[in-house]
Amino acid sequence: MDICLKASYGGPFKLIFYCYYDFPTDYREDIIRILGKQYFKKKIEDDASGEFKQTVQDENGKAVVTFNKGIFNLVSKDQVERYIKRLLEGELIQSQVDDFDRNIPIFFDLPKRLAISQGIYAPP
Repeated sequence: MDICLKASYGGPFKLIFYCYYDFPTDYREDIIRILGKQYFKKKIEDDASGEFKQTVQDENGKAVVTFNKGIFNLVSKDQVERYIKRLLEGELIQSQVDDFDRNIPIFFDLPKRLAISQGIYAPP
């Protein structure tokens, strides 16, 4: 794990692990239930969007990969609804990061829980 956190690996690119919501939960809906929809929309979501864009800008991000449909739909120009079958059949789901000063591709991949349940990924 240290190799990723310290970016001390060889290769042509740098990976940045970014948590969109700085709140300890697995699901966006949990935050809304705890803090209320109005506070979530005006404070949490606005802050998260600004911090995400600033991080991509500061780190000169070239692409974004997300494993969460809700986050993909929040930050991409195109929305995705049905995705499980498409991804399992090998389709590449992609768009562009929305409302950004340059074109940055965003890719959506299988959420980890789904990949584990489908036998695609086995945790160590």
